[in-house]
Order: sequence, then C-alpha cells, then structure tokens
Amino acid sequence: MRNFNLQARMPLLLVVATALLFGNALFYGMILRPRLASVRSADSTTLALEATVREADERLSAMRARSEEMTRARDALQTFFTDTLSTKEARLVRVQRELSRIASDFSVTPTQLRFVQESVTGTDLVRLAVELPLVGGYNNLRQFLRQVEASDEFLVVESVQLQEGEQGGSMLNLRVRIATYYADREETEARYRLES
Repeated sequence: MRNFNLQARMPLLLVVATALLFGNALFYGMILRPRLASVRSADSTTLALEATVREADERLSAMRARSEEMTRARDALQTFFTDTLSTKEARLVRVQRELSRIASDFSVTPTQLRFVQESVTGTDLVRLAVELPLVGGYNNLRQFLRQVEASDEFLVVESVQLQEGEQGGSMLNLRVRIATYYADREETEARYRLES
C-alpha cells in the first residue's frame, strides 16, 4: 500500500475543492436561488390572494345580510300596505268599530262622524281624516284620546278643540280630528307587480 502524501496532493485537492465550491456557487446562483425567489414570490402571492379572498368573503357576507334585510323590509312594507292599511272599505269599517269601541269603553258619546279623504302626493296612500265631535267628562275624554293614540289601528290624533258643554263644567264638548291611511289598492298592486 502506498502512502498518501497530503502535501504533495494539496494543489490537486485545492483545485478540486475550488471547482466543487465554484460548482456549488454556480448551482446556487443559477438554479437554487431563482427557485427560492420563485417560492418566496409564490408565498407572498398566496398570502395576498388569501387576503383578497377573505375580503371578498366579508363583502359577500355583508351583501347577503343587506339583501336579507332589504327583503325583510320589503315584506314588512308590503304587509303594512296590504294588511294594516288595507283597502278603503276595510279601513272605514275597522276605524268606525275601533272609535265606537273606545268611545263606549270611556262613556264618551260621539254625536256624528264625518270622513274626509285625500291622496297623499307621491305615494300610494290616501289620507282618511275623521272629524268626531264628542261629549263627555274631562277624564273620560282624556282617556279616550290616550286610547286612540295607543290603538293598533294606526290612528293619529291631528287636532283637538275643547269647549265647555251646555250643562256647565261637568260635561265638555270635544272636537277631534283623527287621521288614518289606506292603500290605493290599484296603485299598490301595480307597483308590486312592477318590482317583483
């Protein structure tokens, strides 16, 4: 077996080591480094895309919530027009019954009912004003007004005129103007047909 002389082979080893080092540097510079840069770029692109997808999901969720809210509002509005306000005939009957019931509950005597109606500009509504002269005691008249305002029949007290009654101070005359609204059925149905 021959002796391996490191000193004698040192220049050859240095050349081989330098060639390997240069080869590694060349491999890193030409192949590995561009691939690492590409991976880093792909990672940053992936993060940016994930952020964009998250933002789009949040916007989509907000739009769905808004759409559901608008659908509920539209349904509530349609219910308000068709059920609460309903038609002229139904409103007249319900308003007369409600006012008669409240007057009876508080022992207030309506002397006559007078209805005045007018279209509300820019809407499908008709304003129905009820002029109602009443005779009764102060507390009963006050409770009558409070009950009218609390009614589920969508009644609005517009004006009140109080006068002393014929019998002195015990009975009073009260002239009340109460407004309510009803939907112009043809206009409302036409509008919902167009919007649907």
